[in-house]
Amino acid sequence: FGIDNDVQVQASGWGVGGHFGLHARLNDQWSVGLAYKTQVTVNAYGEAKHEQNSLLPGVSFDDCDAHGTVQLPDSLALGVAYKPLDNLSFEVGAVWTRWSTYNSLNIYMDNGNQSISHKNWNDGWNFNASVEYKPLDWWSLRAGFWYETPVINEDHADFMVPSNGRTALTLGTGVEWNDFTIDFAYCHMWINPTSYDDTDSAGIKDFHGMSTRITGGTSKDTVANIYMLSFGYKF
Repeated sequence: FGIDNDVQVQASGWGVGGHFGLHARLNDQWSVGLAYKTQVTVNAYGEAKHEQNSLLPGVSFDDCDAHGTVQLPDSLALGVAYKPLDNLSFEVGAVWTRWSTYNSLNIYMDNGNQSISHKNWNDGWNFNASVEYKPLDWWSLRAGFWYETPVINEDHADFMVPSNGRTALTLGTGVEWNDFTIDFAYCHMWINPTSYDDTDSAGIKDFHGMSTRITGGTSKDTVANIYMLSFGYKF
């Protein structure tokens, strides 16, 4: 038999990292940039709240403190910009992210229970290109494209991140008035399907001999629309 018990974990933490960059202007038209972000380790502490108490001897579902550690990956980015005209510029770039450092997401509870979630993600790339055109000194038009390679290990896929690589198109515009700026952008994102047929994640496939309601499946035909609006002031 199985036991239904919803657990809500709330935790917070902080980490320290570094961001280093280099920018070289080769001439009036060409420039190159390189940036590196270090790994960040976050130790999070909070509490776990259970909807019910224990139904089995020796098993505790009492509310308790909880903690876990997340290793955020480092990344390396390279960009090249070309500006043939004062009001027109093109840029291409690539970002390599060492997602292989994200090998698990484990939560330990003071009542003796724990949630062990293997990830074992793969290193990933993001390739991007963009263009900006200013028909007027105070008005900018922008467009972009980026492609992200799959990083999830489907042997451990879960519903927390139901995607495995993404492709996006972006459009934007911005206006300037004295020291003020207003920018609007739209992003349409196509999200690659994710298969759960081979995953060992608890709650999706059979786990330790206990039957679950869901056995495998696929996340597919997923898209996202993102709208952004920002206001700025130059000092």
